[in-house]
Amino acid sequence: TISRALNYPNKVNIKTLKKINKIIDDNNYSINQTANFFKRGVSNNIFCFIPTLKGGNFTDYVSGMIFEAEKYKSKVVLEIYDYSLKKEEEILKSSLSFKPQGLILVGLEHTRNTNRLLQNLKIPIVETWDSSDKPIDKLVGFSHYRLGYDITNKMLRRYKNILWVKSNYSKAKGDYIRGEKKFIGYKDRIKKEKKKVHTININSLDFLTSGKEIINFIRRNPIIDCVICDEICALGAIHEANLLKIKIPNQIAIVGVGNSHTVQLSSPKLTTVDINAYEIGRKAVSQIFNFDNNIVTDTGYNIINGESA
Repeated sequence: TISRALNYPNKVNIKTLKKINKIIDDNNYSINQTANFFKRGVSNNIFCFIPTLKGGNFTDYVSGMIFEAEKYKSKVVLEIYDYSLKKEEEILKSSLSFKPQGLILVGLEHTRNTNRLLQNLKIPIVETWDSSDKPIDKLVGFSHYRLGYDITNKMLRRYKNILWVKSNYSKAKGDYIRGEKKFIGYKDRIKKEKKKVHTININSLDFLTSGKEIINFIRRNPIIDCVICDEICALGAIHEANLLKIKIPNQIAIVGVGNSHTVQLSSPKLTTVDINAYEIGRKAVSQIFNFDNNIVTDTGYNIINGESA
């Protein structure tokens, strides 16, 4: 009877159920979920591996996952691998003992061992934050190449010498391909105009340091009239420019990629690209449950006109 009360309360007499629930409350009893998971062979946990929680985009991404997971009475377990693909491999191996309901990954790049392991798993796997015709299982994201190409194309209507900022942090850790795809999109569009490619590598996860590096580079290279970088760098550049009384966008235009809630605090308001991070997270969870049976879901992106460019 107690087992039915815990697992199938609708099958227990109301009077008996109330009595059992009172005893449960008085004793602060809770079900051993781990034992339950092993009995069923699967948990209600969705494991998500993300490179960082710095910056607003991954925060919005996680919010979307949590919102959608509640519909299915599932829980999202976050594992942060700090852009290290080797660390991602180690975390993946340890997480499998918890019998996950599904896996959500950021990006398409993994170690050889991780790819081999993922190919042999019999649970739903959703890769996110990129585009491909041949995902491991399912994919939710957007084309970084097209984003880099499109935002550069828009800025070329007003600016002649555009600087593209790359991350030396993610490159040093090994997980930098998504940023490289955006850069190639930028480079292809610049070369189409037969203009010079301008680029620097900075620590993109520290907005104060990155902002100083960007503005210092521009002061040494006054030919630059526009800079495109990720959201953290863009906010840092605006902050540094404001400190130095550099007029935005008259003296330098600044464009970011992200459009998280943090962007609303920038002054002037940042011109950016909304990558639909919340929707990526929400769709990723829904694909665990075969929401629409799409192998690849393109969430796209939108260029948001602000005051900084």
